[in-house]
Amino acid sequence: MIEETLNLADQIKDRRYRVFKWLVLFRDFPAECEQRFYGKSMVEDAVTLFTKGRAQLYYDGQLQEDRLPGTFSRDYSVDDSWEGKVFRLVHLEPTTRVCMPLVLNRKGLPPVTKIDLSDGESLEFSVGFRGLVCLGSIIIAERSFPEETSFKIVDSPKIGRAVGRTLILRFPDA
Repeated sequence: MIEETLNLADQIKDRRYRVFKWLVLFRDFPAECEQRFYGKSMVEDAVTLFTKGRAQLYYDGQLQEDRLPGTFSRDYSVDDSWEGKVFRLVHLEPTTRVCMPLVLNRKGLPPVTKIDLSDGESLEFSVGFRGLVCLGSIIIAERSFPEETSFKIVDSPKIGRAVGRTLILRFPDA
């Protein structure tokens, strides 16, 4: 289970959605909010995707890569050396992060993948595709799906076009 300490907790705004049977949080953190995580639970006990803002990550006091829109927890691997270490996340500006914590999803963590599209970029979605728009929007068959909405391709493959930078989490096909 994620073990963390948090300042400015009363200023964090959470929006909770059920997406394809999974509980998903969109979490808005104010600038200067600071989180401390202990051990490898930071990556193993939640799936996260940064969508807005900028945060600095420190691992045992050493500055790591900034967390920017598109930073996805599944892009990082953990090992036993992380046990007992302290991670500090300092939000330098208002930051939004999509989070699927194990504690809310008792059946495990969703096997999602990230899709990152540039403004105007197109992508073909196959039948059964299930996605959650986390940033930007996607137009599919003349219908717009803005951020914080999910969609499923039902009857035939469809071409989608990104409006602005668009981050989508792909859930396993139905």
